[in-house]
Amino acid sequence: MSLGVRHKDMKKYILPIDLPGATERIYAGFWRRLGAFLIDFIIIIPVAFFVIDVNKLNRLNFIYTYSFSYSVYLFYNFYLVHRYEGTPGKRLTKIKIRKQNGERIQWRQVILREIVAFVLSSLTTVAYIIATVRMSDAEFGSLTNFERMARIDELYPVWQKPAYWLYQLWMWGEFIVLLTNKRKRALHDFIAGTVVIKDKFEKVAEQAAPLGE
Repeated sequence: MSLGVRHKDMKKYILPIDLPGATERIYAGFWRRLGAFLIDFIIIIPVAFFVIDVNKLNRLNFIYTYSFSYSVYLFYNFYLVHRYEGTPGKRLTKIKIRKQNGERIQWRQVILREIVAFVLSSLTTVAYIIATVRMSDAEFGSLTNFERMARIDELYPVWQKPAYWLYQLWMWGEFIVLLTNKRKRALHDFIAGTVVIKDKFEKVAEQAAPLGE
């Protein structure tokens, strides 16, 4: 980094909103990040349909597919993000995740970015497992998909709805925060100390003199 900013102080700084001489901001905006999300969604669809089809066969299959689903989740949202600075959707839309001072992200940032969504989604998953376990094989097999989901809704533990609404609140909060700050940071970016920048500004960001908020 330039202008003599000491390395040990770099973590205190954040990249400027505008870079000198740049005609556009370095940060990925809402539409590009939405495009990345949609690409990731499309990539994951085959896995989701496979899991859904397997789960229909037996009430306990969800327990078995849980490990598979979360292995895919951890690989996609943790390993790939750490290795390539973003999910496949982000890389295909030519954006990447960086520390707020422009440096490459480490495992700390990867985990902090994802930990809240991971915990909240895990709670809803565990609630679903509890509900299915409370059904008998005979009852599970006798119901249509629609009836089965209605029955599972009745069998959820009491804490499922608060967990569900907390997850919804988190997701909407991510959306609102992203739209209301100039660096287009979502809640998880503030928690992890990260920003999402366009690929073409990668080298420029590494050399920029960070400015405060």
